[in-house]
Amino acid sequence: YSFWNYDNSEYIQNKVLHGQRIGRRYCYEQIRMIKYWKYFFSEDKTIDSITPEELVEFERFLKRITTQHGKSLRNETINNIIKCGKGALKWAVKKQYISHNPCDCLTSFSIHHRERGVLSSYELKKLFSKGLWSDIRVKAASMLSVCSGMRIGEILALRKCDIDEKYIYVNHSWGAMFGLTAPKNGFTRKIPLYPEIKEILTELIKSNPHEEFYKTDNAYIFWGISNLRPASDDLIRKGFYKALTTIGISEEERRKRNIVFHSWRHYHATELTSRCSEHSAQVVLGHLTPLMTKHYSNHRTDRDLENVRKAMLPVVKSVFS
Repeated sequence: YSFWNYDNSEYIQNKVLHGQRIGRRYCYEQIRMIKYWKYFFSEDKTIDSITPEELVEFERFLKRITTQHGKSLRNETINNIIKCGKGALKWAVKKQYISHNPCDCLTSFSIHHRERGVLSSYELKKLFSKGLWSDIRVKAASMLSVCSGMRIGEILALRKCDIDEKYIYVNHSWGAMFGLTAPKNGFTRKIPLYPEIKEILTELIKSNPHEEFYKTDNAYIFWGISNLRPASDDLIRKGFYKALTTIGISEEERRKRNIVFHSWRHYHATELTSRCSEHSAQVVLGHLTPLMTKHYSNHRTDRDLENVRKAMLPVVKSVFS
């Protein structure tokens, strides 16, 4: 466990020292994988005695495991379990504790992601014009996501200081365990703020029940039961699913079509990439790599944002019509 302990690991502190990004959430996920290694290998097993043959058997063991729901581990999960130990062994090679990494002989399992379902344009208009919403925060989050492509964690992390008259500044993501963290790719970005979205966000700010806090710049726009935390992602997701049932999309159909809150981001990305350049879409969706970011000036980025603003106006109008 100590290898993936964010505060005490020599490996992690070395990455931080050299300016390499590694988050607490990632380390927590790695720690969750360790249990499989501990279950298969004995407590007295040393890293220099692990053989490639044992690791192949470990893979077979992981393929045989069933969860508490009677399902097998997904190939993606098995890859992550192997990666957890592989990273530690790679560091051991670098520190010359062992001469080679026995995981190098392994082949990753193929991954087949199930495609996210999206609503049709007709369903979108029907949902926002005739659907019943249990909470203003749920509807506002859905409207914001389809108009901006923001992830649910980024939406919940929004504070008053993150918006101005023209832009939303995606500075953080929110997670129940770690609170405010950097956005998924580690880079902040700004996206166009439409007047219609600004109005509904302003309504949310005014509806904040924590009167002593809502006027401060750090107040969460999607307020929660405490002034120190935003609404839960569970509230947003379940509220969205419930709204779908009011326009005739049952829970069974939703699951079959794989429609989730993240589907709003897919809808936005599909519309965006069909209406403007690939680069403009990357700027707003946050898909730029650090290397690519260095090749573009702020002037070019602002121009991209204006292109996106104009291109997505029909979608915004359909949401608010």
